[in-house]
Amino acid sequence: QSTRNLTIGVGTTVAAPAYDHYGRLLVEVNFATALYEGDIVAASLVDVYQIQLDSEKAALKNETVVTKRDLHDDYAMKPASPIGKEWWEQAAALETYTEGKSTFDETSADLTAGCTMVAGELLGAVAEAKTNTKGNVAVDNGNYTIALGHNFSVEADESGALKQINIAFAGLLLDGDAKVVTAYIDEVQIPLTFNAEAAEGECEYTITPTNAYGSPTTQYNYKGQTIASKKELGDDYAMKGTSANIGNIEGGAEWFEQAAAFEDYLVGKKVSEINLEDSSLLAGCTMYAGAYEAACDNAVDSTLYNSKAITL
Repeated sequence: QSTRNLTIGVGTTVAAPAYDHYGRLLVEVNFATALYEGDIVAASLVDVYQIQLDSEKAALKNETVVTKRDLHDDYAMKPASPIGKEWWEQAAALETYTEGKSTFDETSADLTAGCTMVAGELLGAVAEAKTNTKGNVAVDNGNYTIALGHNFSVEADESGALKQINIAFAGLLLDGDAKVVTAYIDEVQIPLTFNAEAAEGECEYTITPTNAYGSPTTQYNYKGQTIASKKELGDDYAMKGTSANIGNIEGGAEWFEQAAAFEDYLVGKKVSEINLEDSSLLAGCTMYAGAYEAACDNAVDSTLYNSKAITL
């Protein structure tokens, strides 16, 4: 066929703070973007944040936080791999495994031949990307690029103590001219409480239902998820009441509506052409979109490995 109808989505899974088998105190966030044709994966990209926390004070263990994909060979998993493959190589095998499928089995020999790392959370993120996909876009057969970007930031209380982790995501499909064909923007906010008096064997951090500003947030344990993304919350994110009138939308627009306006604004542009002061963007998106622009920049950064060429 000469034209294909695709949807794009981003899926995330957030694990509660815990010590791993190396003794590191982590919040782990697995995430993926995927193109779907109906229920079938046409292409996917996966990545992981392992965010190290300080067990002695409410702070990050490391000032620089990067993903496994961004680390590339520096993740240094290859020497410990029974198949002698680095994380990014095993992730590529997982992505190839998902393509052409609607359901996944982490024990499948087709997967484990090239990916022996624990893959359940990454496969879950690819599957969740389908749940979160937006409307169809018709594309001609040809050469494209799929890209997955992210932007990491933290928020602190008045004393400087870590209170919240924010991660913005961008899933992009680019044409041969590096222009956006379709896009998906989302964000997770992880509110944390630190307990210096935690008993031995207990984790010093908990994810709490209160954000960095002391306000209740429904992102915590929403519909069984440890942390739901802003887009997954839909109307329950409840930003509309504090949003100014936007264009012809009296009373403002919810977060997911403004995110959709940002996504629509991207179509037909190169990421380098994003202008947050563009009136055509501000007509539908008045929230500050700097983190989402940064996620798009990260997705197409030529010094990283967050994109791959695909043929549709």
